[in-house]
Amino acid sequence: MQATHLVIGLGEVGNSLRDVLQCDGFDNAKPCPSVNETYEFVHICFPYFDGFEDQVKNYQQIFKPSVTVIHSTVPTGTSRACGAIHSPIHGIHPNLSQAIKTFVKYIGATERKDAERLLEEYSRFGIHGLIVKNPETSELSKLGCTTRHGLMLIEQKLFKKRCDEAGADFKEAYTMWNRFYGNGYEELGRPYIRRAIVEDKPGKIGGHCIISNCGLIGGAVADFILEQNEKL
Repeated sequence: MQATHLVIGLGEVGNSLRDVLQCDGFDNAKPCPSVNETYEFVHICFPYFDGFEDQVKNYQQIFKPSVTVIHSTVPTGTSRACGAIHSPIHGIHPNLSQAIKTFVKYIGATERKDAERLLEEYSRFGIHGLIVKNPETSELSKLGCTTRHGLMLIEQKLFKKRCDEAGADFKEAYTMWNRFYGNGYEELGRPYIRRAIVEDKPGKIGGHCIISNCGLIGGAVADFILEQNEKL
């Protein structure tokens, strides 16, 4: 018997996706359940680690999906190596169900027919999918997103330190300034110049994705974020 969807990895991403797809799922940290059926779509939602590709291929052999979808943030080339579609998640942790149905969800595939099948399934559950050029495009879209946010956080923290050293009012010099800056350019017909305003939170960058994802994308920008974060 073949069911439609199976979610593997029941963390914040996996549980939210399972809620949206209303499907079966299991926690990959626990023993694999006995297999009584195969699945048309297997959704990989556990974090990247050394051995990630082998784990995905093992589940492909067990559940024999027609389409494998990796929702995890992964290094470029991972999805292609697994013969999988990449479709990253956006949203505010831990409750991502609403975000999954709000943001446009990229579909990066090597096979157009597989991407179109997933797009159709997304539509059935109220997910706004968009097919992009390939999985590398999708993988880098997510890595680039978290890296840019990391840069904004580092810039804000370094600027706050400079304000404190100079006796300046950080709220006036940063928060209010950037708000007025964005409002002004929007009135001038250039809303794309609006800047994000980062909330001030003392200490190093928190959360569970920005710093770890720097290790997945690599390069000078990621190295800068890691170096500056260690100095905070």
